Amino acid sequence: MIGIKTSDNVYFLADSLFSEETITKYHLFFIYDVREFLNTLDYLNTLNGSLYIPSHCEATNNISSLVELNKNKVKEIIDKIYNICEKEMSFEEILKYIFDEYNLTMNANQYAL
Repeated sequence: MIGIKTSDNVYFLADSLFSEETITKYHLFFIYDVREFLNTLDYLNTLNGSLYIPSHCEATNNISSLVELNKNKVKEIIDKIYNICEKEMSFEEILKYIFDEYNLTMNANQYAL
């Protein structure tokens, strides 16, 4: 994944942000490296663009609230996982707990991801 900045200060942000709709509907999203995702969010807050175009959101001239929403959701999930892992659990038990917490269901393809 790469982001692109044009000469007129427009940033194409690829998949570096999830939309509010995605976060509200699914709560969980696939992140390969959580630490780097959070670092990317911090970096996005330093940009000074005239327009931002994320892959899964409407174009906007201010991404700060979306960055914070993404960051807060990731930290919320991290906290939930840490809290339930105080006792020994299998991956499947952790996954079930998180999905139950957010009233989510999944198909076989989603499970594979």
